[in-house]
Amino acid sequence: MGQYCRILANTPPDYVVNRVYLDGTSFAVTRFINYDRSTGLAYFWNGNSVVSVYCRDITAIDWF
Repeated sequence: MGQYCRILANTPPDYVVNRVYLDGTSFAVTRFINYDRSTGLAYFWNGNSVVSVYCRDITAIDWF
């Protein structure tokens, strides 16, 4: 489990997040939705739709 997987596993739903970074590419998001330990997917809301990413691929999070 990567460092962000551990962090997101303990982050409450609807937590404010600004951006998620994956290998230098960033995605604007507004809220953390949840982390599914069985799939390794983290879900974020970007204001219009749900963004899902493998938490092991996250290189940084801008918590706002």
